[in-house]
Amino acid sequence: MLTYGFARSSPKLKDILFAYCQRFHSCSLIQPEGFVKVAWACRSPAMRQIFDNHFHFHHNSVARRSLTPAHDHHGRLETDSRVLWARQQKILSRKKRDLITIPDSVSTAETESSAGPSPSSATKREAGSKRELQNTRVKGRPRSTDMRFVLNDPKWPHMWYLNRGGGLDMNVIPAWREGVTGRGVVVTILDDGLETDHPDIVSNYDPMASYDVNSHDSDPQPRYDMIDSNRHGTRCAGEVAATANNSLCAVGVAYEASVGGVRMLDGDVTDAVEARSLSLNPQHVDIYSASWGPDDDGKTVDGPGELATRAFIEGVNKGRNGKGSIFVWASGNGGREHDNCNCDGYTNSIWTLSISSATERGEVPWYSEMCSSTLAATYSSGAVLEKQVVTTDLHHTCTTSHTGTSASAPLAAGICALALQANKELTWRDMQHIVVRTARPERLSTGGEWRVNGVGRNVSHSFGYGLLDAAGMVRLARSWKTVPPQRRCELAASTPQRAVPPKSSISLRLDVSACPGVNYLEHVQARVSLSATRRGDLRITLTSPAGTRVTLLTPRQHDLSRSGFNSWPFMSVHMWGESPLGEWLLEVSNEGRFMGRATLQDWSLTFYGTSIPAAKNDPIPFRNPIIRKSNATRPVVVQAGRKNKGKTIPIVPTYTVGLVKRKKNKNSKNPNRNAQKSKQSRPATRSPIESSTLRTTAPDLSMNLRGDLTDPLADARGRKMSSLFEQYPKIQRIYPAPLQANAGPLSQWELIFYGTETPPQDNDASPERPKFPEIPSWSGTNENNHLPPEPPEEPKHNSIDDDLALVWHDSHAIREESPGNGMAGSGCATHAVQAPHRCLGLCLLVLILTAADAYLTLTGISLGRGR
Repeated sequence: MLTYGFARSSPKLKDILFAYCQRFHSCSLIQPEGFVKVAWACRSPAMRQIFDNHFHFHHNSVARRSLTPAHDHHGRLETDSRVLWARQQKILSRKKRDLITIPDSVSTAETESSAGPSPSSATKREAGSKRELQNTRVKGRPRSTDMRFVLNDPKWPHMWYLNRGGGLDMNVIPAWREGVTGRGVVVTILDDGLETDHPDIVSNYDPMASYDVNSHDSDPQPRYDMIDSNRHGTRCAGEVAATANNSLCAVGVAYEASVGGVRMLDGDVTDAVEARSLSLNPQHVDIYSASWGPDDDGKTVDGPGELATRAFIEGVNKGRNGKGSIFVWASGNGGREHDNCNCDGYTNSIWTLSISSATERGEVPWYSEMCSSTLAATYSSGAVLEKQVVTTDLHHTCTTSHTGTSASAPLAAGICALALQANKELTWRDMQHIVVRTARPERLSTGGEWRVNGVGRNVSHSFGYGLLDAAGMVRLARSWKTVPPQRRCELAASTPQRAVPPKSSISLRLDVSACPGVNYLEHVQARVSLSATRRGDLRITLTSPAGTRVTLLTPRQHDLSRSGFNSWPFMSVHMWGESPLGEWLLEVSNEGRFMGRATLQDWSLTFYGTSIPAAKNDPIPFRNPIIRKSNATRPVVVQAGRKNKGKTIPIVPTYTVGLVKRKKNKNSKNPNRNAQKSKQSRPATRSPIESSTLRTTAPDLSMNLRGDLTDPLADARGRKMSSLFEQYPKIQRIYPAPLQANAGPLSQWELIFYGTETPPQDNDASPERPKFPEIPSWSGTNENNHLPPEPPEEPKHNSIDDDLALVWHDSHAIREESPGNGMAGSGCATHAVQAPHRCLGLCLLVLILTAADAYLTLTGISLGRGR
């Protein structure tokens, strides 16, 4: 196959093209606006145009699959000076990202167009699924409003990822209740076809968003075979826009959106085929959903070609009348093969919204790939006994077994359609910003290895910024203002070639002192060129000036290639909102053995971002490094509600940012005198959020407001800190990791004491223990029966919030206190209220009277009365 881009026309060039065109096909030439374009007059009146001045030709006498290129046909046009660009197309390997399973006829229920399935058509497997729905539902208190939201679609009770409530779904129902259902938004599924007459899709089908690239016609109807190998596109389309409340099958996330299909995977996939699919009617289509990519075999490094890359650029710059087309992509299913989705140039692109999967229980699926380019996650299938995704299927049927990241990307496309209905002016970058700010990490597993970046956002290599929140995206979209223009800054490292011997690593530093136009990061690309004896032995990490460390490449045991990487753009979204200024650290490790050498040839960093904050309340990108906490120190949230009082929820090990504001002690009636005493008795004021167990190891959590005059962000640091935390809950004042509900049985506990280091009043008694010998308590009874006096009521100043209290505990820092430290003791000796000798006399008197009464009782005599 030949694809050519032509220059402006001339009489000689027209004759050359006409001669070649006649040899390729029976066609004619037309010349609008001074450019040469080619139209096929033989089979279809439509032009095989990819985009402006790029066209696709096919030569009948050239074999589709050949070991050698057609030099004789290709060379003449390529060497002509008036032809700007020409490439011969190659067949690419592109795989659908669902899990291949043996077809099971009982897994689908046939859907009639006139009415829903009869009760007799329910299978045993479906009946078992209903019982399983009741028995294995994830624990959590459902919202009562969500429980009352009932649809008559037969599979609605099985759609656990939409209707579980209690924070255990993707929060779609609240958006529906607000009237946001995707109306007016067009979504196209780039796949193996779409069953346009499916009764649950036909009412939302959009022919203007559909095309058959494989057969060159406008009907994307799939090709049927014995094993239904082309069911993938119909399944993905049903997740987006299956009609609601029609007594048929299931319901789509955006059940009133328009949906189309592009049949492009049921044939030879080339760069031109991908480009034509990605650029289909970009002024009409809003969202392109793709659940395919290069082989997820753990040894492939591949991405979009020149034409597909051009289609992405054309889409984000010109699509949707300049607002940009939105490309949603499945991150990949190569987890079992230890693949890394940063080796996939589609998910690794800044123009795509890369989506991974989470299981029913919020765990990392066995097929999930980890990489730093994943932006967010949606629910999908998990282990054998976990639930899967419900959607439409071929032959007008319905299935409950859609799997893999193929099922995650269409759910994300549907949620993006809801946000677009709420605000039609959103650009492609606006959508990514909204996802970063609304994704919820709190219901996802700690197995995702959560970290906190330089501006306090939780992010994971497995889940991105968390689970998509439909209602949160819709509400933020309504008030969202278009982000500032994207700026780009590229810096190349001036380091010579560095050898990386086996079982060793090298560290390279790049000091970014200036990055014009980029103060708030969005995407970061590290372009790396290196050679390796075995490419799968390499590991590459990147650390930002704020301390955010990301893994750009993990070792892949199946990758035996010797080709290495040639300026491959490893991308990360983990530094979103940080500043590029400072020292960046690139580490390349070679985990090979014996002669497995590697050589780093060159590398560079490309920063994409804005000069001003994208949103009003965005965190300030401090350049100070993050204070790293060990895994032993973990934050705990103490809930103060009626039912949850005293319960603690452990949080993921995380980093903390030194951004806690100091508060003055307002409890004293005479602040001047107490201030002088406090200066003499203590070296510094502690943070209002502090635990006694961290007295020797707690970092300084005070806020540093000293601005650097050479820093372009110095003026922003002087703003009030209250605006910094307006968009965060109170608990995130020092940016903890996400809450983990249902954490299991209580494993440890401790006592937390709140108080002051100096007495609030001058006449308060000293809490120090009096120096006198203690009387051991030989029984469980307190020798002193009187109660200590009531403490004076303190004014409620400088108190911690009533709803949540953050406590830091360190299991290794807890130690037993000896009696000499004033923490142990029994009897009234612990209350230094009365004189020591008086207390001792009362205790002895009570003891003598008790013994005498016991003796007289045995002898028949009682105190105070005769026999």
